[in-house]
Amino acid sequence: GGARGGGVAWGSWFGGSPLRGLEQLGDGARAPASRRRAPGLVQFTDTGCYGPRGLRLVGSTVLGAFHNKLVEIRQDGSVNLLGQLPGKKAVTIARNNRAPVPDAVAVTEYGAYQVTPTASPRPLSIPGGLPAPNSVTELFGFLFFTAGNGYCYATGVNSLDISTLDYTVEQARPGGLTRGVAFRDELFLF
Repeated sequence: GGARGGGVAWGSWFGGSPLRGLEQLGDGARAPASRRRAPGLVQFTDTGCYGPRGLRLVGSTVLGAFHNKLVEIRQDGSVNLLGQLPGKKAVTIARNNRAPVPDAVAVTEYGAYQVTPTASPRPLSIPGGLPAPNSVTELFGFLFFTAGNGYCYATGVNSLDISTLDYTVEQARPGGLTRGVAFRDELFLF
């Protein structure tokens, strides 16, 4: 195979073995060759589920939401079905900074659920007077929920307790909120 993309060899032979992304370096370089990473995915494991809805690293495992299911994916590639997580649409999953095991919450089209790598999902208690959430995100150990009527409310730090006084209302645009995103120590509400 020939070189393309600035001299990076794709599928070429170097030293008798095929190495993808290997670039031969010229005279004066510290090494005779450099391996460049190439974009792409490789299969890590097969969950046996269909309809991926969202994934989130919680501790040392990945929680995966699929069509009506929640699974735990461990570092060794083994998969454990945790239970039913109702729905077919995309979910948002967030975690706080509680130690040693963080709390995690998934928001589906049917509401908020507490999710852990050790138990079946269970509905999260939202105080009366607050609307059903449509997304969740985390920032500084707090979990922030958005709602379609423009409300954004939060849990306590490293807790799942929600106070009816910890909220704000988006008033700049009609139509409410659809998603909260934490980025660089700031919370953006869309």
